[in-house]
Amino acid sequence: MSISTFAEFIAPVSESEFFDRYWNRSSVLIRGSAEKCSGTFSWAELNRLLCEHRLTPQQVRLSHHDKSSDELAFISQRPSITGRQIYQIDLTLLYSLIKDGASLVLDAVDEMSGPVREMCEVLGRKLECQFSTNAYATWGDTPGFGLHWDDHDLFVFQISGRKRWKLYQPTRHFPLPRDVEGNYPPTDKQLVWDEVLNPGDVVYIPRGHWHDVRGLNEPTLHLTCGFANPNGIDFLGWIVDELRDNPVIRSDLPRFKSSAERLEHVRRVRHAVVQKMQDEALNEFDEYHRAKNQARTYPSFPIAIEGLGKVKDASIRLTSISSSKLINVKPHTLMFRCSGKEVEFAKEAEPLLRKIMRGDPCRLSDLIADCEGHLDELAVKQIIEVLMSHALIQVYDAIMA
Repeated sequence: MSISTFAEFIAPVSESEFFDRYWNRSSVLIRGSAEKCSGTFSWAELNRLLCEHRLTPQQVRLSHHDKSSDELAFISQRPSITGRQIYQIDLTLLYSLIKDGASLVLDAVDEMSGPVREMCEVLGRKLECQFSTNAYATWGDTPGFGLHWDDHDLFVFQISGRKRWKLYQPTRHFPLPRDVEGNYPPTDKQLVWDEVLNPGDVVYIPRGHWHDVRGLNEPTLHLTCGFANPNGIDFLGWIVDELRDNPVIRSDLPRFKSSAERLEHVRRVRHAVVQKMQDEALNEFDEYHRAKNQARTYPSFPIAIEGLGKVKDASIRLTSISSSKLINVKPHTLMFRCSGKEVEFAKEAEPLLRKIMRGDPCRLSDLIADCEGHLDELAVKQIIEVLMSHALIQVYDAIMA
């Protein structure tokens, strides 16, 4: 099966339980079944990606807890038929290094594999943030990374085989990539749980929570879906950017003035910050954060160039993971806001836009039928063409008239 909703991904844990008990607080192991992951990733898909993509050392690599990157290199360069240098995997060397205990890591699998990308979009729409997913393949019992923590939240999805995970309490709550203090390893007393993951199991790990992962001397494959929640540093950074239009904030500091003048400047700056940080400031920041989550690249060739004039039917879907909004701006028009873009439409377009805004794929013929009585076929196609020109929707699987 493929993951179509966030509720399916974390089942049998409910969404309310997940957000109330675990979100940003503690790790949780969610037991699943092999059927749950059967349509998302596999050894066959891993082989296909390694075969069909010209991967760089930044995209595919090996990890071993006591070997350097130079010792684990297995990609070389060779001249193409045009003489340009291209990367090529040395499979013989790769097999040898893996047999010696290295783990294989394929970065950003969601950019190469359709089912993984679709799963990330499901998660991203619910959590309103962008995901990046890596695949990890292990054969022996040598740890690839050792005991460590990550500076972003993770979902781990066990695909094939078994793997042992140890989860520990954080030794520094909410650590940052650039932090003011070190984050020291936990003791055995801080162990939260020690479990073996099976296919279909999901683990949620908040940032800063230490974990140690080992194989069990069998082929094992899992996905790690990473995402970054906005934090107080992001919020304050947004406040600073918003204050750039204030001349008090832009003015030079009174470094050589009297104590009274320096104090007055501090008070004026404080007043400007407090005025901006009103009760609605967090809601405004949420809007900014959603708009910043740009959609993935979903081209609509050849329709994006030719238009929908000769198209009898096609599939249409919103490409953004961000929530979209309709805003009334004038008596007879409204603004469609999505992915940081704003497009103005006539009021009559509202039912059509609301159906597209749900995020589910829909057929052009169904949209035309639903709009009968207030929008004709030409108007529906024109609205879709405008959205497509702004890369807010994808049009695919077209049937020509």
